[in-house]
Amino acid sequence: MVSFEERYLNAKSVKDLIYKNGVVKIDKQRIPLTDDNIVEQKLGQHDIICVEDIVNEIACVGQQFKGVTSFPCPFSLNNPEKA
Repeated sequence: MVSFEERYLNAKSVKDLIYKNGVVKIDKQRIPLTDDNIVEQKLGQHDIICVEDIVNEIACVGQQFKGVTSFPCPFSLNNPEKA
């Protein structure tokens, strides 16, 4: 479970969110964001070649942040359940 106790997301939280909720739309189909080949085809011109590069670019707000964040489909988060 992702914890948002800190003010900013860390790389582990971003990674968990991308692997759990990340999908891309290709040819009107939603495809889970787990295949590095898809990432390299679509974001290779930005030197992003794998899902870990996406995680790093989002977590560190790198130079290609805008291009990388427009690649996955938006996703909604549910309210965390209190234990």
